[in-house]
Amino acid sequence: MMPILMLAVFAQIILTFYLLFSTAFRRVNAVKSDLSLVKRGALDADAWPEKPRQFANCYGNQFELPMLFYVVIILYLISGGGVSTGGIVMTILAWTFVATRIVHMLIHTGTNNVRHRFYAFAAGATALLAMWVTYAVHYFL
Repeated sequence: MMPILMLAVFAQIILTFYLLFSTAFRRVNAVKSDLSLVKRGALDADAWPEKPRQFANCYGNQFELPMLFYVVIILYLISGGGVSTGGIVMTILAWTFVATRIVHMLIHTGTNNVRHRFYAFAAGATALLAMWVTYAVHYFL
C-alpha cells in the first residue's frame, strides 16, 4: 500500500513541476512579443498577460494546501502507517486529494470559473481534512 501512497505524492510533485515549467514557457512567449515585460514583471506580477498569471497563480497555490498534504503523508509514514485499513483509507484519500488538485489546476488554467474552482478546492480540502483525521486515529489509537 505504501508504494501506491507514495505515487500520489509523486503525482502531486509532477503537477507542481508541470505548473512551474508551464508558467516559464508562457512568460517566455509573452516576453517575445513585449520585451518590457521582463522589467515590469519582475516588480509587478500583474504586469504579465492573463494566461501566464493564471499559471503562476496556480503554481503558487501548490505551496499552500498541498504543504499540509506532504506533512500528513510524512507523519503517517514515519509513525508506522502501512498496509492496514488506515493505510487503504489514507491511500484513497491521498489520490482523491491529488485528483482534486488536478481538476483545480485544469479549471484555474482553463476557464478559471471561480465557482467551479472553489468546488474542486473544497473537495480537496475535505479529503485533506479526512487524511488528518485518519492520521490522528492511527497515531492516537
